[in-house]
Amino acid sequence: MKKCNRCRKVKEDKEFIWHRTNKKYTACSSCKDYIHDMERSIPAGVYMIREKGVPVYIGESYIPYRRRKEHLSKYKDWNSVKHKSELTKAIFHGDVIKENTTFEMLHENIDNDIKHSVARLELEKIEIEKYNPKYNK
Repeated sequence: MKKCNRCRKVKEDKEFIWHRTNKKYTACSSCKDYIHDMERSIPAGVYMIREKGVPVYIGESYIPYRRRKEHLSKYKDWNSVKHKSELTKAIFHGDVIKENTTFEMLHENIDNDIKHSVARLELEKIEIEKYNPKYNK
C-alpha cells in the first residue's frame, strides 16, 4: 500500500504503475491520467505571456500547459530551476510578478511532426519580431 502524493489516497502498489508507460510514479494512475489530460487541454502552438497587458515573452511548445507551468513555477533556489528562460529568471529575481501575468495562445493546433515544428518556430519568430517582448533573447 502506498499514498498518492497528489490525491493523498492510500492505494495498492499496482495503482502507481501508469498504463501508458508501465513506469512507477509517486502519483496514482488516475491522477497521472488527469495530469496527462490537463497537459493536452491546450493544443500545440505559439503562446504569449503578458505582465499587466504588456507582452514580456513569446514561445512555442507542443505542450503549452506544461511550458506555462515551467515558466511560472516558484523555485526556492536557482539551481533547482529546470527551464532557465529569461522570463523564469526575471520571475525568480522578482522583476516580473507572476500574479500579474497572463498566458494566452496566439496560434493553436500546430502538431508536433517535423513540418509543423518548423511552422511553430517560424510563427514564434514572426510574433517575436512583431511584439519585441522584453525577455526574448
